[in-house]
Amino acid sequence: MKINFTVQGVPFGKQRARTVRGRNGFVHSFTPEKTISYENLVLLNCQMALEENNFKGWQNNEPIAAKVTAYYPIPKSTTKKNLKLIQEGKMLPTNKKPDIDNCLKSIFDGSRIAFKDDTQIVYVEAHKFYSDNPRVEVTYEDYSLVYGNAI
Repeated sequence: MKINFTVQGVPFGKQRARTVRGRNGFVHSFTPEKTISYENLVLLNCQMALEENNFKGWQNNEPIAAKVTAYYPIPKSTTKKNLKLIQEGKMLPTNKKPDIDNCLKSIFDGSRIAFKDDTQIVYVEAHKFYSDNPRVEVTYEDYSLVYGNAI
């Protein structure tokens, strides 16, 4: 099985949990609200993809292959020369936050409905590009269907 979905908007990297000490001296941690909101947006898009395919997800620890392509907005200050390089695919967002690994964390944690645990993801292909339409495109599929049973 294979599912595809797109999360519209600027790619968002998972933020670190915040830890605070309360008045009573107890320490507690919480996930920042922006991270929760973005992961809920991912969850909604993933849920729609699962429903469209009439698929309940990978719930039996099957190995999964993931492909994630993050399209970052083109900076407004981009020169005409650099804009041409971006359009030709010769300039990539090498100094653009969030880092691809933090983006993957947001996507995988937000897609929690698609699998029993994100430890099932055994193969990842990730890319960063510029685009006039910022978004993240996600594909999950059975690892064995793509790469066979060779381990």
